[in-house]
Amino acid sequence: MTDYPLREGFVSVDGMHLEYVEAGPSDGPPLLFLHGIGGGIEDWWANLGYFGEQGYRVLAPSSPGHGASDYPRDGWDPGESGKTIMALLDAWGIESAPLIGHSAGGITAMLSALESPERVQGLVLAAPGGLTRKVGWPLRLVTVPFLGEMLWQPRLLSGHRASKTIFADEDLVNRRIMDEWVSRHRDSQQRKAFFTLLREGLTLQGLKHKYDLRGRARGIHCPTLIMWGREDIIVPPPERWEGRLVSWPEAEFMELSPSGHWPQVEQAEVFNREVSGFLERVAVVAES
Repeated sequence: MTDYPLREGFVSVDGMHLEYVEAGPSDGPPLLFLHGIGGGIEDWWANLGYFGEQGYRVLAPSSPGHGASDYPRDGWDPGESGKTIMALLDAWGIESAPLIGHSAGGITAMLSALESPERVQGLVLAAPGGLTRKVGWPLRLVTVPFLGEMLWQPRLLSGHRASKTIFADEDLVNRRIMDEWVSRHRDSQQRKAFFTLLREGLTLQGLKHKYDLRGRARGIHCPTLIMWGREDIIVPPPERWEGRLVSWPEAEFMELSPSGHWPQVEQAEVFNREVSGFLERVAVVAES
């Protein structure tokens, strides 16, 4: 999907064998990309090479149960995901880094910043969970046992229907990205992890209170950029005022359009450019 060379690897943390890809110079400033539930490394195909070319040491792990990463028999608590990221940093010999999180990966990034602020230089949150309890019906229905398994089948997800749910304009998206997304959900381990983790975080009423981070977000003091697709129906954009989130006015907020739930894919050029500028500002803050 990307012409930029990606180095594949595995690392063991917390008793789990996790896969990851790496791009860019191995001695460059580190930059972590964190995907959401049901996602994967492929969610960042339009971004990894760009930041590798910018000189960053780009690292994108697969969450437990996703891709070729282990999923423990007794499960994995997403509420502990921030600790898993810190264990990954230790395994890679990284003291601190900016984190880029998409969807539920945004919750992981925020938990990391709350629990280990000295190790998170900055946050980029793409359509993140945790900043609104509103969740679209496509995901809320999947939280219902048995009904979710019937609805979330690759043969029903493929093609135009899934694209219209996730993207605002499917013509902006490489078809192979959608095909790869659907193929992931044919894997039994990934399906198990997807349903377990989704139901851990959501109900028919929306996001569970334990993952509602709006009240805690003001305790995050590192520079933060939040980017949302204006047409996102999976996690609709929350209330905002003059370009700021009502619940987190210190964070920079930007809406992209046309864009659904994957702004880093649909608006990759804008996403990459804006994030690059933000990371330059983060570097200035870190040096001061």
